[in-house]
Amino acid sequence: MTTRHLILGSTFLAALASGQLALAQAPAAPAAPAVAANPAAGIIVTTLKTQWVGVRDKVVNICDIVPEEKLDFKATPDVRSFKDLIVHIAGEGYTILRPLGSVPGVTPPTNMELAALTTKADLMKALRDSYDWQGKLIDSLTEAAANEMAPGRGGAPGTTPKWNAIVSLIVDNMDHYGNLVTYVRLNGMVPPTTAARGAGRGGQGRGGPGGAPGGPGGPGAAPAPAPAPKM
Repeated sequence: MTTRHLILGSTFLAALASGQLALAQAPAAPAAPAVAANPAAGIIVTTLKTQWVGVRDKVVNICDIVPEEKLDFKATPDVRSFKDLIVHIAGEGYTILRPLGSVPGVTPPTNMELAALTTKADLMKALRDSYDWQGKLIDSLTEAAANEMAPGRGGAPGTTPKWNAIVSLIVDNMDHYGNLVTYVRLNGMVPPTTAARGAGRGGQGRGGPGGAPGGPGGPGAAPAPAPAPKM
């Protein structure tokens, strides 16, 4: 458990307790419902589930647009490839939420098994399977269980509430979503969230019409001239 994750978790809970955190409505995706299925889940679990769904959708949707031939692409030689990022995100889901318990009948794959995957179809299945497992674990939490103390990531037993594992997972996923955005941009692709915003504005997304890189406002574009001063 990193200091940043603990600080973010504490900040989240403080905002939640003071009523400052709005319950954003995120679109449902096939892997899990937007609202926790457990009727005993309270405000912490349902709010975190909504935030988790939004992050899950961002990651799955951006990974979906990566073509098979780009799986080995790296922004620089010493960083992860597209494939490595997908494998890492899938594996981290199991690792970070392990303190929450287990899903009956499901044995999470090992990191070695995930790393052995090579095709886009297998990688995306592994990613969706991981998110499905995460969603079932989150749905199983009651408010009381979410507040039970559990081992922190890399810390001593009983050092952090279980709900903070979900916060840590969201933070971790958003870190790697940022990596993925950079990777797809470097390959001339548009992140689905950006494309959707562009479509909602009549095609004028970031990076030009339809969000295409290199268009008005995109990489390499000349700065817009400053308006003439009023006389």
